Amino acid sequence: MPDKNHLTEAADAVKKKLPSDHGFILLAVPMNTLDPRVNYISNVQRKDAITMLKTFLFTAGDEEEWMKHIK
Repeated sequence: MPDKNHLTEAADAVKKKLPSDHGFILLAVPMNTLDPRVNYISNVQRKDAITMLKTFLFTAGDEEEWMKHIK
């Protein structure tokens, strides 16, 4: 997994490219492995990041069975 400095550097680069009134979430996951860890960095509050992720999941495709209980 990337260390905190790598994520901070990536987040700083994203922040510079976005309008000041936009939030972001950057997720980092190991590829080609069953490792379930996900690291993230964001410029929004944690509760807002969770809301953003839920909204994305529900609008990105068909609802899956596991999603039904989190509406």
